[in-house]
Amino acid sequence: MVIQGGEDPTLFLESLPYSAQWNVGPVNRDNLAATAYARVRQPYIARFRTIPVPTNFAHTTTDCSFLLPESLQVLLSAYLRIDLPALATGVHYRKFVGARVLREVRVLSAGQQVFSCDYRDVMTDYLTNLERSAYESFCDTHLGGREEKEDARTILVPLPLWNSAIFARSHTGHLGAIPAAGFANNRLEFILNFADSRDLTTTGVVTPAFTTIQVECHEALMPSAALRAYARQNGNYSLISRAYRRLSTTDEQEYTATQASAGTVVTFECASPAGSFEEIIIVAVKKASGTLAGHNIDLFNYAVPTSMALICDSRNVRVLDKAKAELEMYSNGFTNNEDITVPMRFCLGSHTRAYGSSSYCGAMAFDAISNVQVQLSFAEACYVRVLGICKARYSITTTGEVRQSLR
Repeated sequence: MVIQGGEDPTLFLESLPYSAQWNVGPVNRDNLAATAYARVRQPYIARFRTIPVPTNFAHTTTDCSFLLPESLQVLLSAYLRIDLPALATGVHYRKFVGARVLREVRVLSAGQQVFSCDYRDVMTDYLTNLERSAYESFCDTHLGGREEKEDARTILVPLPLWNSAIFARSHTGHLGAIPAAGFANNRLEFILNFADSRDLTTTGVVTPAFTTIQVECHEALMPSAALRAYARQNGNYSLISRAYRRLSTTDEQEYTATQASAGTVVTFECASPAGSFEEIIIVAVKKASGTLAGHNIDLFNYAVPTSMALICDSRNVRVLDKAKAELEMYSNGFTNNEDITVPMRFCLGSHTRAYGSSSYCGAMAFDAISNVQVQLSFAEACYVRVLGICKARYSITTTGEVRQSLR
């Protein structure tokens, strides 16, 4: 008999019964069966709606406000579209310059704050979560690319919302749509603080004003019956996502070169945090030869602690040296990319990067703890702050107000 390919795998088939004791458990895959045909629940098409913004939307300005339009029905995401002008010869924009345009973003509903975040923290967490090809495409599409050049460019800066991919650290896209029609008189309000223009360049040079700036809302369109159902979910809408909380009582505390050379361990006092925290992040920006006040340092260039300890009510909850901290990061799925070193963190869940906000993988509640401290040492001068990421539920009341709950 001629065996095709010169192989005779019948011995393998005859040996299968002898390994049958391992053939237990539920079936989770069948590579021989045809894949079942499926469908999406509701087909839709997305379109952009352009919203003009006030003239005060410019470098360095704070408390710049805009409201979502009343006629908005189903919101997928929102972007700042900014045309950046060309720079003088020898002056270059930093890499992924779009991530550097904003400093703080606050979202309000009925005049009450729903959440706030430092835009650098959101983008750092999201960019380091992307695989290489997705990271490069995202930077090219949204943030002006990864090359330091003086060319004019258009950036589409994604605005954080509780359902957005960047806020939830979701590499698979946004967490559903926001039913905006039910907001009525309680339309969402964005309040933006813009970064200093010098933060956008490699040499800390003042850059020209934006050529143009406007808001682009990405909304979903579908048949009218389905649109009514998805656009108004007052009293029923509820989504578990995340919240960013500043924990250190001193923002951007300087760890000096003298302390670094002596290996000094510095204690950072943290405000008593409410909520269930999955991560406590050490955001330490390398000082190098610049200063924050001079706007001549790279705010995405992070230092790695040589030692880090989480102390709660005088008990050492976590104590890590640099090697253990790096292993902790790797085992929880956090890896550096070619441009950004992931800020070190205490992971208070199991493999926290893999699950993000979509699943519960453990968290630490500080409700019964009165005193929280983080002790750190570094090998170089840096500016340090301590940030926490906790679980949060976002819901829409019967009157159309959005509320955040940490319980």
